[in-house]
Amino acid sequence: MRFLPLLLCLLSFLLHRSFVIFTSSAPICNPYLVQKVCHEFAQSDPLLSCSFCINSLTAAPPGFSCNLRNLGVLSAQLALTNATGTVSRIQHLLRNGTWNPFEKECLSSCLDAYSDIAVPSLEKSIQAFGANRCQDANVRMSAAMDSSTTCQDGFGEKKGTHASPLTQQNYDLFQLCAISLAFSRHLC
Repeated sequence: MRFLPLLLCLLSFLLHRSFVIFTSSAPICNPYLVQKVCHEFAQSDPLLSCSFCINSLTAAPPGFSCNLRNLGVLSAQLALTNATGTVSRIQHLLRNGTWNPFEKECLSSCLDAYSDIAVPSLEKSIQAFGANRCQDANVRMSAAMDSSTTCQDGFGEKKGTHASPLTQQNYDLFQLCAISLAFSRHLC
């Protein structure tokens, strides 16, 4: 009987340790995994920036379960966040900017490309990827990627200098879509 308190104390300690192990959040993203994957993807796609990929994917939220499938979903979600933010930026630019008719037309075309094509395509791509319908996910992700290129190219269609005020947003969406497509090709 004199060992009973010691046994209870030991049992309590072991149960507590097991509880902590099984209830702790998933490990944060291993920077080595992100670097390795991004380097591999950038080698197979010359348009994909390795540093952009690393910077984007290491921004995973705390408790993020870091595996290839989740990183693929994360890149698509980041693309969707970029696209919805770009829609807001274009609306703001159209309301508050002084634009010549050509620039206003370009911004309106960009708004159409992002709100009518990129955002819905990204939403459906994320759903398709989650359901393991990779071909569908790739087609929709490619459509979103094309929206960024269409928007950027529109400003250069007329002679003269018409710098796009959306160059950074277009580049970011293109890169995020390229990362998502690379994950999809790798996993499916």
